[in-house]
Amino acid sequence: MQSEDRIRVQHILDEAGEACHYIEDITFDKFVTEGKTVRAVIRCIKVIGEAASKISMEFRKDQPDMLSPRWIARGLMTLVSLCLLNWSIKFAPG
Repeated sequence: MQSEDRIRVQHILDEAGEACHYIEDITFDKFVTEGKTVRAVIRCIKVIGEAASKISMEFRKDQPDMLSPRWIARGLMTLVSLCLLNWSIKFAPG
């Protein structure tokens, strides 16, 4: 893997972590009403997309499943699902 690719993959991981950090201690209802937090999470998703789009063709050929649009979409859906699951467990009535 080229050093630029390593940096970009690290950016993807860092931004995913940041997105989780921004929403880890708030309810879903509070999240959707906090414009700053929503915009911060959207920014993280954009950075992830930009970093993924700049990964070299060599790396893409070596790791064909890792950076496919399906992989990125699956990763983002997992991120959202984990956050929603966390919210439903943390704030479930009962």
